[in-house]
Amino acid sequence: MNIKEYILNDLEVLTPESLVKKAQQIFESLPITHLPIVKNDELLGSISESDLQTIDDKSSKISEHSHLIDFFFTDVTIPLLNTVKLFSDNDTNILPVLNDEKKYMGYYELNDVIELFCSN
Repeated sequence: MNIKEYILNDLEVLTPESLVKKAQQIFESLPITHLPIVKNDELLGSISESDLQTIDDKSSKISEHSHLIDFFFTDVTIPLLNTVKLFSDNDTNILPVLNDEKKYMGYYELNDVIELFCSN
C-alpha cells in the first residue's frame, strides 16, 4: 500500500494575497470543507468554508483573516490509520500533505483515503 499515490494537486490553493471572493468561488464549485493556504511551497494553514462565510468584506485578502486559519497537515510517512484520524480530528475532507522538507506537496481527499483504508 503506497498512500503517496493518492496525493492530489488539482485543487487551486490560496495564497495570503488571495481574495475572500476567490476562495468563496472555489468552495461554491467544489464539495470541500477547507482550502490550503500556501506561500512559496510552505503551508500556512487551511481555511474552512464555514469560517469564510462569516467574512462580510469579499474584497479583503485571506491574510487579513489569519485568526480563521487552522494549521493541520499530514506527511508521507504517517501511517494510514493516523491519517484517517487527522481527517476526523480536524473535521475536514481535505488534508494537506507535506514532504520531508515540510514543503506542500498536495492533499489527500477523505473519500480516497477511506477507500484505501477499507481495501486493506
